[in-house]
Amino acid sequence: MRHVAQQKMGYYKTPVEVVERIKGHLRIEKGVRLIDTCCGEGEALALVSETGKGIETYGVELDPERAEKASQVLDHVLNCDAIYEFRASHESFGLLWLNPPYDLEQGDEFQAKQRLELVFLRRHFPLLQPEGVLVYIIPLRTLAKAAGFLSSRLADLKVYAFPTEEFQTFKQVVVVGRKRMAPPREAVQNRELLRKISKLPVETVPRLLPIVGEENFTYTVPAAVKDKVIFKSIRFDPDEAYRTIKNDGLFENILALTTPREPNQIRPLTSLRQGHMAMLLASGLMNGDVEKDGRRYTIKGSVRKVTDVSAGGEEGEKEIETDRYKIVIKALDWQNRAFIEIK
Repeated sequence: MRHVAQQKMGYYKTPVEVVERIKGHLRIEKGVRLIDTCCGEGEALALVSETGKGIETYGVELDPERAEKASQVLDHVLNCDAIYEFRASHESFGLLWLNPPYDLEQGDEFQAKQRLELVFLRRHFPLLQPEGVLVYIIPLRTLAKAAGFLSSRLADLKVYAFPTEEFQTFKQVVVVGRKRMAPPREAVQNRELLRKISKLPVETVPRLLPIVGEENFTYTVPAAVKDKVIFKSIRFDPDEAYRTIKNDGLFENILALTTPREPNQIRPLTSLRQGHMAMLLASGLMNGDVEKDGRRYTIKGSVRKVTDVSAGGEEGEKEIETDRYKIVIKALDWQNRAFIEIK
C-alpha cells in the first residue's frame, strides 16, 4: 500500500486561516506577478491576490481535476509536472508561493533521493525576481536540510509557526524572506537561526516561535520588471494543440489532408485483395475517419521512395542501389489520443 502522501501526490493544501495570516505580512504593489508551482485548486494564490488590482496569478498543478478548478480562479494554470515538464522565465515573479509535496523524490532504488521540498525549492527559486518574496511552507523536520540554501539567498528571513491547532497536524512552519544575496555575517546568522529552530522540541514550537500573522512585519512584493514572461509546459496536450492549429490557420490544411475524397464510382468485378487495399490507402482515396469496434480513427496513407544499397560484383566491390516504394499508413486513435503507424 502506498503512503498517504503519495496517494495524494504529496498534496496538503494550506488552511485558509493560515493563508489569511500570511497575507497580512504582504503588501502587494500593482503590476505584480504571483506564482504557485504546487497550486492545488488555486485557493491560496486567489486569496492573496485579492489585495488589489493589477495582479497576475500563475499556477502549476499535476492533478488534472485540481488544475481545472485552479484555472477558474487563477489567470494562468498549467496541468503538468512542475519539476520535469514546466518552463518559465527566471527572475520574472514578485512572489513565489511554495507549499511543495512532503515526500521523497521518485527514482531508482539505488539512487540517492532528496526531499521533494528541497527539489522544488532549488528548481523554482530562480523564478523570483531580485527583491521578490518567497513564502515557503514546509514541515519542521525539513528546515535543517533547507538551511544551507536559504541562509545565503534571503534577506529579512523569518520563520513562523502555524497556529497551535493547525501545527499539530503536520508540524509545519512558514519561511518568509526577500530574494537578495545575504552578506556573510547575515548568512551565518540566518543559518544559526534555522539550525536552532530545527532542533526545537516539536511540542514547544508554537510557544517559542512567533505565530504567523501575529508579528508586525511586512514584505513588499515588487512589481514585475520584465514585460514578457515564458510560462509553458513541454507536455503534449492534444486539446491545446487543436486550439493552436485552429487559430493559426493550419486547421484547414489538416482537414484537407484528412477528409476523404469523393468515392470512385467504378466498382471492382471481384473483391479487393490486401495489396489492392494498401494501394488505395497509399493513394489517399481512403483517407479520413473510420470506425471500428466503436472506436474512431483518422487514416492517412502515403508512399515514399527508398533506396536500398547492397554489395555486388564477384567480390562485392560494387554498390548496387535499388529503388523501391514503401507504403506507410498512419492512423490517429481518438480514444487513446495516440498515433498508430503501419509500414
